[in-house]
Amino acid sequence: YLLRTSVNNSQFTNIDTAIKVQTSSSGNTNQTVSIYDAADTILKSATTKFKSVADNFSGTINAMFIGDSFTDAGIYLAELKRMLGEHIDLYGTRSITKPDSQDTNQTVLHEGRSSWSTSNYVNSASKNGIVNPFYNSSTNTFDFSYYMQNNTNFTDVTDVFILLGPNDVGVTTTTFVNNLKTMTNSIKSYNSNIRVHVMCPIPNVNSGYAWGIRNYSNKLTFKNSIFDFCKGIITEYDNKEGYSVIATNLNIDCWYDFPRTQVNVNQRNPEQIEVGNDNVHPNKYGYYRISDMIYADILEYCQ
Repeated sequence: YLLRTSVNNSQFTNIDTAIKVQTSSSGNTNQTVSIYDAADTILKSATTKFKSVADNFSGTINAMFIGDSFTDAGIYLAELKRMLGEHIDLYGTRSITKPDSQDTNQTVLHEGRSSWSTSNYVNSASKNGIVNPFYNSSTNTFDFSYYMQNNTNFTDVTDVFILLGPNDVGVTTTTFVNNLKTMTNSIKSYNSNIRVHVMCPIPNVNSGYAWGIRNYSNKLTFKNSIFDFCKGIITEYDNKEGYSVIATNLNIDCWYDFPRTQVNVNQRNPEQIEVGNDNVHPNKYGYYRISDMIYADILEYCQ
């Protein structure tokens, strides 16, 4: 298939690998995206809304980030802390120090746990020796009120961000969304004024090598599952009062924003080619682009 976009104003530029958006003012702009087959016959066309927000945040938020290895790595949080400075306080029982894009070390608090899924947060007291502080053994589920009883210094949290999905691949979208609903309903039950931001998981690297030599089947199976999870998140949370959906999945380049390395063409040919060498985790630039989407979301919903 050929992917073609009908760019209808100067704010949008098709640069082959992506659509570049450069706006001069805040507001909404509609943009049509069309898909054509090799015979130049249109297969599908849809119009989507691009929202631009003014870069003038003046509020303060007390934010908690719940997630997996993406959050546990601390890179997008370090960059977000650089971007927001004194306007954000991060809450969590775990901490890590990582450099931001200006090579300044930032110590960030979070609730990220490598390899954890929504099912682990909802159904498990621990995993790999790491305790789930949200799990209430009396009710055998995710309990945000229980968490706050044990972490009273976080009770003034204003915003909770959730980024999960890659470790849920293998379960149905219904199960994934129902687990998210258990988590978000518990947060709202504790305090309905908390803003809950659900991030769409990013797709994986566009390289079969990262899945085992040229294993494109696994790559596509994983990517399709992530797309389905994103659809489920949008259906459940988009335009829902007290919630926001962060399109982190749309601001990632599945090649340039992932780690790559050089390998021989084959056992007999020493010529080097570039391949992906991490199937799901982005490089630091990919993490920074996640920060950009969170920052834009905060500008729109947290003033």
